Amino acid sequence: MLLLNIFAHLATNATHLIKSIKYITPKLLLAALLMAVSFSACKNKAGGEDATKSLEDSLAEKYGKGSEVIAQLNEDIAGSPNNPELYYRRAVQWAKEENPVKALLDIKKAVSMEPENALYRFALGEVYFANDSVTGAMASFNKAVELKPDFTEALLKLGELQMILFQYSESNTTFDKLLEIDPNSAAAYYYKGRNYVGMKDTVRGIIQYKKSVSLDNDYYEAYVQLGSLFSVKGGKTNLKLAEEYFTNAIRIKELSAEAYYARALVYYDMSAFDMNAYDKARADYEKVLAIDPDDYRPYSGIGLINLNLNQFEKAIEAFDKALVMKPDYVRGYYLRALTYESKGDYPNAIKDYEQVVSMDGDYVAAKEALAELKKKTRK
Repeated sequence: MLLLNIFAHLATNATHLIKSIKYITPKLLLAALLMAVSFSACKNKAGGEDATKSLEDSLAEKYGKGSEVIAQLNEDIAGSPNNPELYYRRAVQWAKEENPVKALLDIKKAVSMEPENALYRFALGEVYFANDSVTGAMASFNKAVELKPDFTEALLKLGELQMILFQYSESNTTFDKLLEIDPNSAAAYYYKGRNYVGMKDTVRGIIQYKKSVSLDNDYYEAYVQLGSLFSVKGGKTNLKLAEEYFTNAIRIKELSAEAYYARALVYYDMSAFDMNAYDKARADYEKVLAIDPDDYRPYSGIGLINLNLNQFEKAIEAFDKALVMKPDYVRGYYLRALTYESKGDYPNAIKDYEQVVSMDGDYVAAKEALAELKKKTRK
């Protein structure tokens, strides 16, 4: 669904709102085609009292909903075929109706009629990407910036695209230009962090992420990245920091299964020095299941906790649930095999180890455990 509510505030609050579109994918770009509302669309006849009205509301108010908008725009274009704004508007509607091909045709028409319009070039880049044309998207974003060097939204999307193409240095240069215009762009610092992490410079990455959350205390993605980096570092101090970052992410998105699951993993690792860590991890796994009952991973985590506590039957029950939900979960069979072996049920352990090896012949731990267990049972 096209996130046209983003466009309503783009002119006055673009840096903050751009965070709504973090990860570029063709589907997301189609869903969130960044076309700023032109002032003519936002102002009413009395002189512009409703400057923050979304383009979607503006179109609906004039034309109606859904395909009715297209029908009316078709009539308007027939009556005024040389008006690029109408093709731009119809491109927005085609994008909303998830028709990127027709959106591309219309926005290209608008650009051909007004080639020096930076907004149209920017929109063309978004639609090109929605049509899987990275080359066209890159060229369009570059042109938008050339036409309007202080076009922060275009700089942000250009840098984001460069990042996705692993052009980390070029991307950081783009974000530096953005920061010259807007030194308080939390999004620019966030993406610079991702670039540095992509270049394996996690120290600088962490610095950029911290700068991002210092500018915007509700920057969910930055907290998740910080939590992930510190959890990988391990150790008591780093794990406590990871817990803090994921807790902040949960504060921002109370129903984030991703953040609860990540924090559960941190709690699991904290069990070495926190006697209550397993209980905390179990509570977070249960929270994930409450949010997303179809996620198999919490059952695996609960099973592993039970295994470590020598609660073998409960562990097997949890692994069973994970494997019912995901029959190709190789590690699930391995963990259940370990549990069976730990409780002395060697036949079932051998069966699960064999299942692991049949699914992944390179699973060294399973192959070694299977060979050792078969050797033990032959004695």
